[in-house]
Parts: sequence; C-alpha cells; structure tokens
Amino acid sequence: MARLTNYIRESIARSAINHAFDPKKEALSVTEDALACVAYAFVFSKKETDLVGKVPEYWFRLDSCLRFNVGGQSITLKLKKGLPVPYGTKNGSDSGYHCHNLGVIPHGDLCDRIQAHAQALEAYKEQRRGAERQVKAMLDAVTTTGKLKEVWPEGEQFYSVYDDVAAPKLPALRVDEINAMLGLASEQEAA
Repeated sequence: MARLTNYIRESIARSAINHAFDPKKEALSVTEDALACVAYAFVFSKKETDLVGKVPEYWFRLDSCLRFNVGGQSITLKLKKGLPVPYGTKNGSDSGYHCHNLGVIPHGDLCDRIQAHAQALEAYKEQRRGAERQVKAMLDAVTTTGKLKEVWPEGEQFYSVYDDVAAPKLPALRVDEINAMLGLASEQEAA
C-alpha cells in the first residue's frame, strides 16, 4: 500500500484517460487524415498536383496542417504526412506561415462531412476533459493505493504499479550538528 502523491495521481489519471480515449482519438485521426486528403484534392486541381508531383519534395513546403474555409467556417485538418502547399494563396497574398487558408469548400457533401468531423472532434475533447476532471476528483479523495482498491477496484491496472512504492523517508534531523555549525547553544546547554 503506497501513499498517493500528486505525481502518482497524475500518472494514474493519465493512464486511465489514455486507455479510454486513445482508441477514439486514433479513429478520429484516421478520418481527419482522409478528409484532409479529399479536401486538398478538391482545392488543388489534378493538373497542379501532377505538376507538383514531378518535382522533388524538398522543393516545396510540406504541411501536415491544412486549413480551409468550409461552408463559412475556418476548419483545420491535420494529416499524418504533409502535403505540398503553396507559400501564398491563389490571389497572390503571401501568408508567411504554415496552416494558412488553402481554399474554400462550398456547401455540399464534403462540407457536411468535414463540419460533422469538426463537431465530433470537439465532442471528443469535451468528453475527455470531463472524464479527466472526474478521475482527478476521485483520486484527490483518497490518500493510499489501499483505499483506492476499496473505492475503485476496476482501475487496479492503472495503479497497481504503485503498490510497492515506498513512502519517501525524511532525513534524520541533525539538530546538534546544525546548531554547532551555526554557533547556537542547544536548549540543554543554555539551561
């Protein structure tokens, strides 16, 4: 039975949250990657992408963060592997930084799919934040792994590694040595 420190509580909470939410995050990431590729192909013509495909990658800035105006909303889609993007926009303005607006996705099926994904991503983030708050509140209410076993036996896989963690030992107090170093008389000597 180990005493729960703030570090141990954070580690337990992170493990539990990652266990529950990482698969959802990966599924959203796969969907986002596919949508980003479709949106990229919608904004840049085949003629443009074929031309860019003939030049070595190092000639272009590869960006894994693609931002589009999607039915009036600015939505950023992240890719696992970057795609070549222009330094400026088609109207000649130079953004000077990555993840600038690459184009417009008008209302329609692709717009609806991207907006639905953006909403699903926000819902995922809110669910994750809510779960983190609840797990942390539960962990703050207990002080040892033994008590945690009583209140949350189902979560043992997240905290069993801390059962054998010994409580930190305080150093022995060497008051006499410190008093001598500082030239202070102990209470016994003063009496």
